[in-house]
Amino acid sequence: MKSLLHLLFIAVLIQGYYTEILAQSFTVLHNNYLADSLIHVINPDAKLLTIESDFTFFGGASIAWHYRYAYWNGGYSIYYFLHTTFNSVVYDSSNNLQWVGVTFISLPWIDSDSAWVIAEAQGGSDFRLAHPNTIILASLQEAVVPNTKPSWCIIYRSLDNPGDYASFLINATDSSKISGINSFGRADLKSFTLYQNYPNPFNPSTVIRYQLPVYCNVTLTVFDGIGNEVATLVNEPKPAGSYDVNFNSRNLSSGVYYYRLKAGSFIETKKFVFIK
Repeated sequence: MKSLLHLLFIAVLIQGYYTEILAQSFTVLHNNYLADSLIHVINPDAKLLTIESDFTFFGGASIAWHYRYAYWNGGYSIYYFLHTTFNSVVYDSSNNLQWVGVTFISLPWIDSDSAWVIAEAQGGSDFRLAHPNTIILASLQEAVVPNTKPSWCIIYRSLDNPGDYASFLINATDSSKISGINSFGRADLKSFTLYQNYPNPFNPSTVIRYQLPVYCNVTLTVFDGIGNEVATLVNEPKPAGSYDVNFNSRNLSSGVYYYRLKAGSFIETKKFVFIK
């Protein structure tokens, strides 16, 4: 009897803990003024690069949001990392990191709960039903290609099989432009799929995603514009699942390249662009 009461007591504590955690979750815009106010004191010329959720992101809210700002002094940048919890913010910084040119995020953007609703409607809820043990991450990303708009990236990933994921890229500046979504992953593994790399164009690296419905021999190869092989990224048997492969351009020249997936009898080729 004592053991049963002890278990019930633990259950009540756990339930209370999760209730408290959920109560402390908030959308990205809830604390945006705190982060902006603090960075204005630290360095008013710093610009916002990314905002990332804690892994508890659910329903468009997170128990923490992590803001990354940068200030470019002409050759190097200073990064500022601000971490917000419910109605509080702290920061740390790291100096002399080499600068990478990007387009900075600027307001207005759709809040994280609106981005969540869009991702759920496009297949996120189906993924959660198929994978009960799932983590969800969200980030508001800088525009990789100049003069393009920032995007919400929401990723659902199975904890039981990390190769199973669903990733949604959403226009972050206009909630009416739902057609701007690109879904890179799906919950089902019913077909061979080679996805468009991201980012594209890229410099110096990009991620190539592919999906296998069955165990098979896989070859993923990169070719230049005239058909010369420049890299073999995968050449081995793989079980069914979804895979991410990072491709680094190394010493390649700027230009158009192609990547080809051969998996069993399946063959598909896609184009991507490297810009120095």
